Amino acid sequence: MRVLRVRMAALIAVAGMGAACLAPPSACASQAPAEVSSRPDPVSSDAQVFDLPAAPLHDTLQRFGHLTGLSVLYEAGLVAQRRSAPVQGSMSADAALRRLLAGSGVRVGYATGQVYTLAAEPAASRPKPDAVLPEADRQRYYARLQGHVLRALCADPLLHTGSYRVALRFRIDGRPAIDRLLVAATTRPDMEPRIAAALTGLPVLAPPPGLAQPITMLLAPGAGGTPRACAGAP
Repeated sequence: MRVLRVRMAALIAVAGMGAACLAPPSACASQAPAEVSSRPDPVSSDAQVFDLPAAPLHDTLQRFGHLTGLSVLYEAGLVAQRRSAPVQGSMSADAALRRLLAGSGVRVGYATGQVYTLAAEPAASRPKPDAVLPEADRQRYYARLQGHVLRALCADPLLHTGSYRVALRFRIDGRPAIDRLLVAATTRPDMEPRIAAALTGLPVLAPPPGLAQPITMLLAPGAGGTPRACAGAP
């Protein structure tokens, strides 16, 4: 896994560090992660002037990041050999991102206004998976998975204090353990290697049949930066 960091923005805004968004690619994630970009807090709804010519998609996304300060997670291979559409004029960063992706075969997979993931456009006729995991079973597994992650982070005092937010995206391998992990910590990129070390290879429960991967988990601190989730981590 290769992680590329350029100057882009804050990632998450969910209430309480214990709160998390865990979901299949259609909801909270896109493809397996390989690229991340970030910088300090922007307001993506503010209009600004863009002048982005058509170019290789990867290059345009990097320019977009420098201009807007938004955080974008995407797989390096997803944008290879693809070109962006030109974007000119005054508009929000959200609108500009969607416009530059038009016709590229890549779409926004998940967006909060501060963090985006990219995914491939769905195939015209994609067969349905043989196993479809019931929603109750999915949520039950997600809750237990979140508990594993929080316990691992809370075991390190340096990781459960402070006001930074964290986006995690990963797969669960056959051991089963966390694999192909991507970490983005807002305002504290220096903590990302420590978070990755704590979670990479972490043993977890085997995913039930039909669970879509990769999984995205969004963690935010409690009010005032207190380690609220660690106090009550399952």
